[in-house]
Amino acid sequence: GAVRDLLLRQRNIDIDIAVEGDGMALATDLAKRLGGHVRTHPKFRTAVVVAAEHGGEGLRVDVASTRTEFYEAPAALPTVEHASLRSDLARRDFSVNAMAVSLRSEDYGALYDYFGGLPDLQARRLVVLHNLSFIEDPTRIFRALRYEARYGLRMDAHTYNLALACNQMNLVGDLSSARLRDELILMLREAAADPAIERMHQIGMGRAVHPRLNTGATTRGMMRVAEALWHRHGLAGEVPLWRLRLVWLLRNLTPEEIAAWGERMRFRRADIRVLERSLLVGRRLGERLAGGMTEADLRQAAAGEPAEALLVAMSLDDSGLVERRVTYYLRHTRHVRLHIRGDDLVALGMTPSPALGDVLDTVLRMKLNGLVSTRDEELQAARRLL
Repeated sequence: GAVRDLLLRQRNIDIDIAVEGDGMALATDLAKRLGGHVRTHPKFRTAVVVAAEHGGEGLRVDVASTRTEFYEAPAALPTVEHASLRSDLARRDFSVNAMAVSLRSEDYGALYDYFGGLPDLQARRLVVLHNLSFIEDPTRIFRALRYEARYGLRMDAHTYNLALACNQMNLVGDLSSARLRDELILMLREAAADPAIERMHQIGMGRAVHPRLNTGATTRGMMRVAEALWHRHGLAGEVPLWRLRLVWLLRNLTPEEIAAWGERMRFRRADIRVLERSLLVGRRLGERLAGGMTEADLRQAAAGEPAEALLVAMSLDDSGLVERRVTYYLRHTRHVRLHIRGDDLVALGMTPSPALGDVLDTVLRMKLNGLVSTRDEELQAARRLL
């Protein structure tokens, strides 16, 4: 991957080093030289070196003894044996990932490209290394979709047909729920996920994730509208883009179905709640705003609900009215606070009780609807309510 990104002039701080020899020993020595630490995985003959801060970011180096792998069953983890550099590169997924650059002094910088990765990269072509690659590890299909979206590559016909066949054999669906979830999230985190989702639709992979996952053109169009609103309203800090995209992919499912699927896929409970609530709440908010809704009612309806629901409400409205109302809510309404507190009501002669909260809530609704604004006006309104 580092060689591929170097040739594409893409930034990459993750470096992979293959060692024809004792990779673990090299990793230990490298960690000392870089002032970092090392985590070894002897079963797979690999190690990860995390250096001290490097240019403001932690440099990560993956070190592995050159090896070959055998898969005892589709989608299973591999059995590892020592092998030459050529054999090590031969076990990669695609030709563009099967290149190495020498770090030895005698041929420093030499490109080892046994399988035509450089010409494939130059032609923006994604070529699988061997016919069983997807069957051995179906997650490689998701990787192919990410590479197509990220680098502007395109699977050649043979690679595409192998991906199609693997999916038709339901091997993607045989992946563990956690692996399938992780691959889906990785794909949806891509800066430009739309091409990957379109290819997912062409291959028919959505059914492996859920029989009614919607990856069609209408869904992708809604997703693009929501993403534009996400950018325009600066919601990156509140709404992860992958989750917003997934909300739309799940639009044909009921909240109950989404909750059950999320549990099966082992999503975090917080994410499951967002996924099951966003479309339901967003549709309701859109309908109520279009029919006329006070600012206080909007605040009450949106409070505690995911911000994704607001994006859904705006996305489903063509008039612009919902976006104008939600924009005001995001910039102003949700930040409104009263000047007065319970202590002020006690000073007015009110006995401390839950009723204090009811009075404050009523005054807040008045403020949200523009009936009061200053501290004195809030106190006068509260006095009338006593």
